[in-house]
Amino acid sequence: MYATKNFIRRRTKCGTNNILRFLLITGIFLLSINWMRGGISGKIYFNWSYDTTEDADGYNEFSINRLYFTFEKKLNDNIKIKLTGDIIKPSDENAWFSYQKYAYLQWNTGFGNLLFGMQGMNVFNVAEKTWGYRFIEKSSMDKHKFASSAGMGIGYKRTLWKNVFLHLTLTNGTGYKKAEDDKYKKLAVMLVKGEKTLSKNPGYNAGLVWTTEPYAFNASDSANTVVRYKNVLALFAGFAKDDFRLGGDFSQFSDGGSEVTEQIIAVYGNYFMTKLASLYFLYDNYDPYVGLQSDGVTSIIIGVNLVPARGLNIAPNIRYRIPESGKSELSEIILNFEFRF
Repeated sequence: MYATKNFIRRRTKCGTNNILRFLLITGIFLLSINWMRGGISGKIYFNWSYDTTEDADGYNEFSINRLYFTFEKKLNDNIKIKLTGDIIKPSDENAWFSYQKYAYLQWNTGFGNLLFGMQGMNVFNVAEKTWGYRFIEKSSMDKHKFASSAGMGIGYKRTLWKNVFLHLTLTNGTGYKKAEDDKYKKLAVMLVKGEKTLSKNPGYNAGLVWTTEPYAFNASDSANTVVRYKNVLALFAGFAKDDFRLGGDFSQFSDGGSEVTEQIIAVYGNYFMTKLASLYFLYDNYDPYVGLQSDGVTSIIIGVNLVPARGLNIAPNIRYRIPESGKSELSEIILNFEFRF
């Protein structure tokens, strides 16, 4: 009888604990939903592509290239936090990879805005917003890996005087997909005059970007370790008015260890035929080594962007590849989609 009473007492206590645990978890979940309400957004990049090159033999596929989930909330009038998850399936992989792209706090002060944590870089973000179609193709400096779009560190933003904006970052230099691998840091400076988001607002902009990142270098003919630098210098400009938008950038990446200088000349534009349909193009001339002849490649994208409903973009396009030496060809026919919420 005593054992039976103890068993019943333990079962009752266990059941009570489970109920309390369930109520606690449910309460935390509901409080979290209420706290996050209105601060969640996301983007999905879906596409169908048809490879027209001879080696592809008519290969075509459906794919989801990117998923972004963002939570953003103001803690008070001066402080906000932003978290963005980046889920990607690289073209050369069969698996999906998940990364924390943004995880930072922004503190707005009287002398500028300070950012701490995993944050957006300042190298090509203005050019990307002038191009305006990230779901169709990356901006040229992003595509050719002149810099990462995010990094771990600290940032500073400030309007110096009318229409002139300064953005400084000091980051780990490895981006947001790799862990920090040395003691050195990457300094990036952006100065821009004018409107920074021409894909949404009319106006103009012009600016420059400079980055430098030291690293330890061992020459093959020497046992000594020296410090070399990876540098980026870029100039960009854009203009938007009424139904027309045009932009361009010129950038060079140099590696002091390999003595290789890469170069990009990019031009991009958009024309709104109606509120729901626009024409766009992207011209990208990439030279992987300025010191060599006939190694450059020009890529051209031409297409139409349709907006049949809020949160949905449908963008059919064709892509040409024109090498300095070799055969020019229509390389792909693609139907890009962007879903936003």
